[in-house]
Amino acid sequence: MMSKQLPTEEELLIMKGSALRMKFKAQTNQTKKSVAYPFSQLKALGSPMVRSVLLTLLSKRLLTAKALTYSALGVGALLLLNRPKNQDSD
Repeated sequence: MMSKQLPTEEELLIMKGSALRMKFKAQTNQTKKSVAYPFSQLKALGSPMVRSVLLTLLSKRLLTAKALTYSALGVGALLLLNRPKNQDSD
């Protein structure tokens, strides 16, 4: 009786493993599609004219004195926060 149960349990475990692998693969495919969607939309912006207009708009927005000042202040703050503290208290 024990010998009949063991192969049956083994077969059930194999089936359960296969079902879980299939479920995981389906979830992974859905995640890949949702991550790749924005990049596939960028292909629509492939024409050189559209790219040049977008680059011009971004450079006018990001390369202003105000934006560069805020960026420099942010980098300075990060450097100050990451600086190791002196532990030489003699």
